[in-house]
Amino acid sequence: MDPGYFNLAFATLVAFGGREEWRIAAGYPETGYRNPNVTIDEAFYTEIRAVKAWLQGDEDLARREGQKAVKTCHEAVQRPGYRAFLSLVDNDQVSFCEHLGDRVKGYKKQYQRGPNSPEGFVFLFGLALCRLAQERGMSVEDGAYLPVRLLPSFPGTELYGAEMGLGASSYR
Repeated sequence: MDPGYFNLAFATLVAFGGREEWRIAAGYPETGYRNPNVTIDEAFYTEIRAVKAWLQGDEDLARREGQKAVKTCHEAVQRPGYRAFLSLVDNDQVSFCEHLGDRVKGYKKQYQRGPNSPEGFVFLFGLALCRLAQERGMSVEDGAYLPVRLLPSFPGTELYGAEMGLGASSYR
């Protein structure tokens, strides 16, 4: 599997799935998406391991892997996203918003250069971080690349889910 496609699927499950989907996503083996034919910064895999550790409840491992991702990242545009994750782990609302905002600015620039790229409309990894932040009790702001109003944990979303026959319990 292409690691980029896995990352999109993983971020989508984290943003929109429930605890059962998180458990499944966190248990998916790295060998399933580590492709020897794709060259990608090792920090990419480290960050996925960090988020998986977080989803499995291992805060210490999540922190260590997140710190390693920041330290080893060769792509400056990615670092603020990794720092936002660390701020989430540390429950630091101010730093989380600052780093996530910096990453969104980089994301916007990245996709303005390739405006026909469909994943450029929504920053899925950032949206996944917003979902985890909301689950932690942190507040997040709705925005053009981070439409948090679409997340199941957004206030009032439970009513929409119930109207669609999903029931609020499917989100928690």
